Amino acid sequence: MGTELLVLEHTPTASLGALRPVLAEPGGGPWRLVQVPAGDALPSGPDQLAGLLVLGGVMSAVDPDRHPWMGPEIALLADAVADHVPVLGICLGAQLLGTALGGVVTQRQRPEVAAAPLVRTEAGRTDPLLAAWPDGTRGLFVHEDEVTTLPSGAVQLLTGSDGVSAWRLGSATAVQFHPEVDAAGLRSWLDGPALHGVFARSEVDAATLAGTWDREAPWSVAAGRDLLRRFLAGPVAARRRQAVP
Repeated sequence: MGTELLVLEHTPTASLGALRPVLAEPGGGPWRLVQVPAGDALPSGPDQLAGLLVLGGVMSAVDPDRHPWMGPEIALLADAVADHVPVLGICLGAQLLGTALGGVVTQRQRPEVAAAPLVRTEAGRTDPLLAAWPDGTRGLFVHEDEVTTLPSGAVQLLTGSDGVSAWRLGSATAVQFHPEVDAAGLRSWLDGPALHGVFARSEVDAATLAGTWDREAPWSVAAGRDLLRRFLAGPVAARRRQAVP
């Protein structure tokens, strides 16, 4: 076993964002950023990893064969969960996890773009990572694809969107929303070209969404950082301890 956390990034548009400071805190490292579509090499297997943080992206997970890098990443995620490596997937990362573990990802008729209040399920209230999520704290959803059939044995952890907001299976936790996006991050998405089509097809008023997120982002980011801290201090730290002779 290893002590390194790998952060899998699929596009600079969906970076670590507001979660990055947590990795600089005690217990955050060692960690390494892997830009998968850019050609950075994935490990041959999960045995040397302490954990995987799988970020979002603008590409679709419905047809992995369209992206040559997706197949190897999906295989790594499946092997990691089989080896009990802690994995946290965000948005696209959640969809790739769903595919890796036998779930079904489909494209929505209309993108979900919303700041939805999230509430823990019964399983969520005792979940090691999401038990402390403050019920009613909003999550930012910006996506066209989603896991519509959970992998066998998975449990839903949060409700609030019109799909599955968060779920867990074994060592994997997946969140469909964006805990890494603060108010400035959303405004950069609204102003930039990468997600213009998603916002347009959602028919959501951009100014209203930005104003809502200006108010709600501090609470969401705080809850998201707590989620990452629990991931690092709990399952990742436990695996790192096992790696030390």
